[in-house]
Amino acid sequence: MGVRDLCNLLVRIGCIFSISFIIRDEIEKYNRSGVNSIQYDPDLQRLYSAGRDSIIRIWDTQAKEDPYLFSMEHHFDWVNDIVLCREGRALISASSDTTIKVWNAHEGSCLATLRTHKDYVKCLAYARDKEMVASAGLDRSIVYYDVASLVALTVNNNTTSISSVRETHSIYSLAMNPSGTVLVSGSTENSLKVYDPRDCVTCLMKLKGHTDNVRALVVSKDGTQCLSGSSDGTIRLWSLGQQRCIATLRVHDDSVWALQANDSFTTVYSGGRDKRVWATDLRNPDQRTLICEEKAPILKLELIEGDSENISRPGVTDSLWVATTDSSFRNWSLEKVQNQMSGDYDLDTIKPVNTQPLKCVKGNPRIKQYHVLNDRCHILTKDTDDNVALWNVVTARLVENLGKVNFEEEIKKRFKMIYVHHWFTVDLKLGLLTIHLDESDVFSAWVSAKELGFTPSSESVDTKLNLGQKLLEALFEHWPRAHWFVENEDGMLVKVDSPDFSVPDHTLIIIWHGLHSSHGSSDGESFNFYRFVCRDAGEMDQMNVPKHLNDWVPHWAAEIIIHKKTPKSIKLTFYLLPDPSTGIKPIKNEALSVPSDLMQVRKVIEHVYKFLRQGNENGHPSANHEKEVQDFSSIAGEKVELLCNNQVLNATMDLRTVKHFFWKQSGDLKDKCGGEGYTGSNGHCIYDGCQSCDCVGVLTHASGVYGITIGGNSKLVYCSFENGLSWTVIQKREDGSENFNRSWTDYELGFGSPASEVWLGNKYTHQLTAEGHSVLMIELEDFSGNKRYAEYSSFSLADVADNYRIQVTGYTGDAGDSFSGPCTKCNNGMPFSTYDRENDNAPDDMYYGHCAQWAKGGWWFNACHRSNLNGWYGDSSYAQGITWEAWKGFYDSLKSSTMKIRKL
Repeated sequence: MGVRDLCNLLVRIGCIFSISFIIRDEIEKYNRSGVNSIQYDPDLQRLYSAGRDSIIRIWDTQAKEDPYLFSMEHHFDWVNDIVLCREGRALISASSDTTIKVWNAHEGSCLATLRTHKDYVKCLAYARDKEMVASAGLDRSIVYYDVASLVALTVNNNTTSISSVRETHSIYSLAMNPSGTVLVSGSTENSLKVYDPRDCVTCLMKLKGHTDNVRALVVSKDGTQCLSGSSDGTIRLWSLGQQRCIATLRVHDDSVWALQANDSFTTVYSGGRDKRVWATDLRNPDQRTLICEEKAPILKLELIEGDSENISRPGVTDSLWVATTDSSFRNWSLEKVQNQMSGDYDLDTIKPVNTQPLKCVKGNPRIKQYHVLNDRCHILTKDTDDNVALWNVVTARLVENLGKVNFEEEIKKRFKMIYVHHWFTVDLKLGLLTIHLDESDVFSAWVSAKELGFTPSSESVDTKLNLGQKLLEALFEHWPRAHWFVENEDGMLVKVDSPDFSVPDHTLIIIWHGLHSSHGSSDGESFNFYRFVCRDAGEMDQMNVPKHLNDWVPHWAAEIIIHKKTPKSIKLTFYLLPDPSTGIKPIKNEALSVPSDLMQVRKVIEHVYKFLRQGNENGHPSANHEKEVQDFSSIAGEKVELLCNNQVLNATMDLRTVKHFFWKQSGDLKDKCGGEGYTGSNGHCIYDGCQSCDCVGVLTHASGVYGITIGGNSKLVYCSFENGLSWTVIQKREDGSENFNRSWTDYELGFGSPASEVWLGNKYTHQLTAEGHSVLMIELEDFSGNKRYAEYSSFSLADVADNYRIQVTGYTGDAGDSFSGPCTKCNNGMPFSTYDRENDNAPDDMYYGHCAQWAKGGWWFNACHRSNLNGWYGDSSYAQGITWEAWKGFYDSLKSSTMKIRKL
């Protein structure tokens, strides 16, 4: 087996080889998304913020104007938590990029990167007196570190001894007392587990009482008590000595996500999804005060306790910094809190003691919505301030700020009747545009230079450009191996080639290498990623990327960048049949194949005309032969009309555009076919007398691909005949060969191949279920060959006006019911969502935020899901693979799935 074959095999079983980049300003001074954590340095009076845009920023809290000092950038996903150590000299950060990073807090330099976790790292805990840190996250493990060992790490000495403990559920909260004698964890098990960090292994006790995820924890200084905040809306005070809950505080009417307690552990400050910050007296829990109301759900609180004896901190009074899902965060006074504690209040009418903050660190708006224009080069975005902007993906630049214009109208205005294949995916998780390039489709998009409004100087106007190729050349422009050099007269090597496009030198690039376990265990995951800035590809910073970049560039990218190979064009097969009204005999060998789907319709017209010109039975040229030769193309256009689905085609269109906008199905293109019964390349009869709207009308009861009529349109489907029942397949996954991270339009009209991986199309599934009574069968298989099924006796899909909302009832089977049920993740009754049209119930503050973007596929998401059969193939990250939670949980991605329907 060659290297290429081996790489292809690795990709098929779940090996990731991909490249991502972020379109942004060189210096992002202000938060572009929510702030997950904050830490305060009382000596320097600095505030550190951990942003969802992947950046840690440092602020001067005493500045009268711009408080921004500098940024610490090394993560490339949400920074979920930070802790200041060693009296503010060191900072530890935890991120959804699965890493722990150690920083020089005063200089902002990254000292080390630790890869001790295999999934999102959600929380940190710090024992100040022992200089000990613990981390935990979605991989269900708790890891302990000695801070002194961490700050001693260097690039060349980047390993340290650690201790760890394994739990059974994802961990969202951690807390330790200052002396490091007690550590408490909170998880999706809805309970607290208590450990002695000095033992590191044994769980001392498990505290039950919450009914939902435990999101926030605080341990008292002496380690005898603990406070917990939960998504069930309650705060519980626990006695660790008695191993029981001694008080339950019900001050919030939604999830509690943030807690802080004063040094004497007599007052707890709390916040959460209801956007309110409360202070509650722990000695008399009925006494409480509403401190403030924020504009967004609250993620973190940082208590600043004044010290009148510290002359280096004049004027510092008790206050509370509040971080939310908004990019701005605020500081609120606590001066009036104790005096206004009361047990007499009404949640609906109570007023906060503060209406204005002491200070506000303003952020920038985040991008919340996008639309990829059909030229596949430009993206329209809309941010949280309702500003619309136009971006160029190939040049990684902002093209134009359009201001507060109508987003939908702007999309319509810029529509062109041209189809370009999908070749990248977009992610808004950071509040910025992140573009992902994968081997499976990065080279799918070919366009003419003229369409781009660009003509390479050395080539003709008709030059065809591969967008993925041109972008990769631009991203690696500064990498010496990407260029050819010749020696000049002075003996110096001079570069003789340059990319046709360029991207900003500060463009951030991430290379992913990795293998996800096909059995879905996070223990089997192992992946590396390297982050560097475009201009550093020549002389790379040791902390950014290995010195030999060629060791990490994927083979498929290296073939283009280094070896200058041209990507293969996309072949297209189509059929030419005469209109019945013409009386012309069919062209022989009607199945035609062209090397590129960029071929224009005029070329096909010329081919037809040439056939007709030779149409005399004796094969002699016509009398007008000489005149026709003079302007063959022009005359052909006048004499021949080409139709598809009874619509006349413009001669300047290319065949891929015809297939997408006129043919609208996954089978081979059929240009004006008036007859029935022709045979497609798959060997099955496409029209076999079937006039009904599902597979029941197919005359031959042999499973295979057939053409049926749905809503007046012919559509290729896979018909499955089993035990006398006729099923129409509407979804199938089997090997990861098809990209299911698609747009709303793709999911509406369908994609893939009926004989392999396919999505029939929401439009057609709705039409099949609109009349009569339909049954849904879901068949599942894991990578060990185990099979399960779920059958629903009633299934329907609403129309586009209701966003193709799903309704199922009457479950039977052995896979478990992952659709129905009264829960925030249940999919039944939900409208359909895609990355460019969100209809889910997930609030922006959830760690996965936008469900379709996060789960990498379209589905009927709630907040987010218990099932998702359109997830990333082979991905065993939490809930991101092909998921059926009732059978395999959220970590085991399935090998195959089939959804099929029949009428009763």
